Amino acid sequence: MHRYVSDIGMLVEMFEDEDGVFRSMLDGRVLADDESPSGPIGADPAWFMPFAIGQVDPERVRAALLGCKEYTFAEEHHDAILNSLGLPLYR
Repeated sequence: MHRYVSDIGMLVEMFEDEDGVFRSMLDGRVLADDESPSGPIGADPAWFMPFAIGQVDPERVRAALLGCKEYTFAEEHHDAILNSLGLPLYR
């Protein structure tokens, strides 16, 4: 099993502790006050290559997974990943 998340910061949950202070939590772990994870995790193209169609450049796949370009919408990022794997876009 492999886990890819384009921005780990989207999984951070906020909660109010017993002292009334708002804290951040990720995967069941309370984060330090100065800890703010962001960016992709699991962006290893080797996990995605078996799904590719035809000859695919692993570095292009890596760049798409890392989101090296700024995307306005998640769909644009997903399209870039599918495109890098030679897969048709989902519409």
